[in-house]
Amino acid sequence: MRRPFAPAAVALLVLSGALAAPVLLFAAARPPWEAWLDPAELPRLAPGDQVLLRSSHCPDGCRYDRTSDGDPRFLRVEGDEAVIFEEAGAGAIVRIWMTMGENGVSTPLDPSIRLLVRVDGEPSPRIDRPLPDLFDGTFIAPPLGADRRTSSGGNVLYLPIPYRRGCKISLVGAEHARIWFQFTFHRLAQAGAIATYAGGEDLAAWRALLDRAGSDPWPDAGTAQGSIVVSGSASLTPGRSAAIPAPGAPGFLRAIRLRTSPRGAGRLRLRLTFDGERRADLPLADFFAVRGATTPPRSLLVGQAADGFLYAYFPMPFFANAKVEIADAGAQGSRPVRVEWRIGWNAETPAPDVGRFGAALRVAPQTTPGPDLPLLNLDGRGKWVGLFAEIGSVGTLSREVLEGDERVYLDGSRHPGIYGTGVEDLFNGGFYF
Repeated sequence: MRRPFAPAAVALLVLSGALAAPVLLFAAARPPWEAWLDPAELPRLAPGDQVLLRSSHCPDGCRYDRTSDGDPRFLRVEGDEAVIFEEAGAGAIVRIWMTMGENGVSTPLDPSIRLLVRVDGEPSPRIDRPLPDLFDGTFIAPPLGADRRTSSGGNVLYLPIPYRRGCKISLVGAEHARIWFQFTFHRLAQAGAIATYAGGEDLAAWRALLDRAGSDPWPDAGTAQGSIVVSGSASLTPGRSAAIPAPGAPGFLRAIRLRTSPRGAGRLRLRLTFDGERRADLPLADFFAVRGATTPPRSLLVGQAADGFLYAYFPMPFFANAKVEIADAGAQGSRPVRVEWRIGWNAETPAPDVGRFGAALRVAPQTTPGPDLPLLNLDGRGKWVGLFAEIGSVGTLSREVLEGDERVYLDGSRHPGIYGTGVEDLFNGGFYF
């Protein structure tokens, strides 16, 4: 949870890179955090939108990324309130993560500590709750909230809290508490038609979408007009491939479902080409985040379903053509492997402000602890939308690797726009997994 510690790592980074296309004004588009209303919104690149993180990370490189007695990570103290987050202008909090603990073990959040959220300069808080209430289903029903028992030691809340003229979050009663925190938020250049959080917003669609992890999240699941599903199978040998071209018209690749053996998942590669450009070429085990998994991972947009199919439901737009290839990269002489596929396309012209989907794999074995481990370096407009990492400690059997803090530098800034508090915290855990 505290200080960079370079691991041996295998990381999958999934992102959208900008297309050379006209840009729409943000005011005319849906707020960028409301992609749950239509997954086709996910690749849109809203001008003037950044996703940032405010956390309790230690600013001078110490190991203890937490606020505590004698070492507070407060922005300031106002009366009996300790301010831990403050933003001016328009935006939205989209994730709150917290944990408390002693001696390397997470403990229940202290009910005597309250969290207050004020928006748009209002003197009275829109939210004033004891910490446990925020995550245990008392305030917001699961799966929008998860406490330490269901989130592997962390407490996480996926409640959108939009504001037009700023937001301030304070703690009451936390002067002597050891507490780790993170706030993921959007910072917008203009408010547009953003509606300030009032409480009682209808989040049924957001809750229903998160409840569908492992199944197709797209509206109508491919039955709508213009939807096309291609199914097939092949037995592949090293050096051979199977190609599934898309219809020769603008559209979205909206679903990739593949089923093969564990041997096939490590040996076969998925290759994606959009508008004539190769955008991904990765082993299935890495693309679908199943490498090394003892339990099938099942997130909203990528993983392995109960029927054994590997799935990816990222919307992948194209303006001319697209192609999906499955290539056998095994050693010559290896036995054939069988793969089944079900590929879904939407014959719908993408919005002009979307980015093209892409994925990159970085393998970086290190034998000694060292400086930061670079994962990705990109220029131009885009959006980072996913990460799969397989990591381990260097030179020790302990879990020292979890002391690493992720850092993301945006648009040439010398200070990280995202500065985390530990590897397990990045994945919503807390004090190991």
